[in-house]
Amino acid sequence: MSWKNTILAGVLLMASHSQASADSGLITKPSKYSVQQTVEKFEAAVKSKAAGGWVVFSRIDHAAAAKDAGLEMRPRTVIVFGNPKAGRLR
Repeated sequence: MSWKNTILAGVLLMASHSQASADSGLITKPSKYSVQQTVEKFEAAVKSKAAGGWVVFSRIDHAAAAKDAGLEMRPRTVIVFGNPKAGRLR
């Protein structure tokens, strides 16, 4: 899986399959892995680029938060990542 495909896989983790997502131009692709495996593979891919400045800032598990509130939700994970070096002023 290439780095660009891995980023796309990460976007999948945040996407819902609602009409609003389709209207916003968000493209989703199914993963052949479980949610947990996809999250782990995506984080590993970002971390493998640490020398270039890529960082995983946070992982947000919406399903776990819903469960704490007494609700059920299919797995929904958001990975907040970025490259602080890319945003620096030159």
